[in-house]
This record gives sequence, C-alpha cells and structure tokens, in this order.
Amino acid sequence: MILSVASTLAIIHNGVAALDDSEYFEGDGTTYTLSQMSGGNYNLMSAISNAGVNYAALNSEQWDNLAHCGRCAQVSCIDSRCSDQTISEIVQIVDRCPECKHGALDLSPSVFKTITGSDPSRFKIKWKFVDCPVQGNVKYCLKDGSNSFWTAIQPTNFVSGVKSLTVNGHETTMTDSVYYYLLDGQSQDQVDLSSLKIVLTSVHDERIEETVALEPGSCATGTSQFAAGGDAHVAVGNPVHVLPNSSASKLGSKRNSDSGANNLKFKRSSNYSETYNINSKHSIDSRAYDLGSD
Repeated sequence: MILSVASTLAIIHNGVAALDDSEYFEGDGTTYTLSQMSGGNYNLMSAISNAGVNYAALNSEQWDNLAHCGRCAQVSCIDSRCSDQTISEIVQIVDRCPECKHGALDLSPSVFKTITGSDPSRFKIKWKFVDCPVQGNVKYCLKDGSNSFWTAIQPTNFVSGVKSLTVNGHETTMTDSVYYYLLDGQSQDQVDLSSLKIVLTSVHDERIEETVALEPGSCATGTSQFAAGGDAHVAVGNPVHVLPNSSASKLGSKRNSDSGANNLKFKRSSNYSETYNINSKHSIDSRAYDLGSD
C-alpha cells in the first residue's frame, strides 16, 4: 500500500534558546557488536545509512528517558595510548549501555578501531552531540500493533534530536524502554491513521508540522527536515507519495488490536556480544563480558 504525506508543513522557531551542542563529555570508550539496529534498546525501525558500522550505546546516566535516541555524536580518543588523537568518527546513538558511567560510550568495533588503533579494551574518549549526516527528510514509523486507539510513533532520520511530538494536537508520552511516542487513547478519541497531524519539535526548538498516513510496522518519509545547526526557517512542501519502508522491522513484541496490553520491554542481549581485554568474566543484563581494568 502506498503511504502519503500531505503538503501542509512549516518549520518554526518558537523563541526558546537552542541547546549548546559544543559541550564535550569525557568517559570510557569500549566496544560491542550489535547485529541489527532494531535490536538496540531504542528499537529503531530506521537508522541513518552508515549506522550499521558507526553506532554507539549511551551510558545510563545520560540516558534521560530515551531523550537522545537517534542523535549523533562525534567521538575521538583522548587516551595516552592513542597515537593520533585528532581522528574522530560520527556515530548514531541506537542503544543503551546499562553499566556504563557518565560520559561513556559503547562503540561499534569499526569506530573503536579507527579512533584508538587498538583491539577491544577500555580507553578514555571525548564526544559531543552533532548534526546527523542524514539523507532526505524526517521519517515517521508506526509500531507494529498500533491502531486508531493505541498509536505509537517513532520519528527517525532527523538532523538534530527530537524533544517532543504531538498527534492531532494531543501530547504523547514516551513508552518504557523503547523509543516510541505514544497516544494511548485515554481521551477515547479515535485517530485516523491515514491522516495524522504531527508536530515534531527538535532539541533546538524548531518545529515541523505535517500530516502523514502511516501503516503499522512501516515508515513514511515526510516532506521536510530540521535545519543543520538548528537554524530556523520556514518551508512549504509539495505532496509526496512513499512506499512502506521495507527495512522497517516487524518488532518482536506483538499486540492484539483489541487489547490494551503491549509488551514493550526489550533487552540488549540476544543480538550482540561484548568483549574487553581482561581475565575475569561475569554476566550483566544477561550478557557475557571480559571486563578490562583501567
């Protein structure tokens, strides 16, 4: 089925000061393997093109109730063991590292090797939030099992992070553990999935307004994108038609459309392994580690 996105949209700055993305964070850099982006704690249905090799898991202290899901970070090594500390990589944050401390990132093997020149270990790194190198416009994904009374939407492919999302003028709440903005039908208003008016606000307080048609388990591409660097502008797009995103994952959690229950708990366990250079092994969050000494 063809999905459509209506032509009405605008990007508006609401006068609130933009966040300062120039701040660097410092912490441990480690590495792990994630086999697919939807297997991360954020449960992304669509990631940027290079996220399969340039991904990261964010520490629990900066997790902030999934607020940084899908954002990008520029990371480099500041450890004395790194011969070239000018090398940096941009990663998309797709997962959570429960045991990592403030400032830490769990990196893909490719990124870790590039910035450290080392095999898996524990190195000191620094990083900051940056614009994502996206292609095209913001995408809107509808969780498998959503219906006109229980609607869970995931924005993806955005330049800067998302602060809030409303549907048909109603505020949404973030689901537990996975990245969806939920309109749960408590108002008993039935929504039309073929015509959802979405207002998306970025961390820089830009606002995108557009009307989209969504199918459960699929993504639709919108008609605009947040400005690089958070610069506000106004745009009007033409009607577009997009096919369901074939890469949108059919999530493991299934929901009966007549039931109010939905199991949204996902774990970073089945899709990856993580290794550090050390002798002692123990299990954390159902995962096996070789934990390195500092």
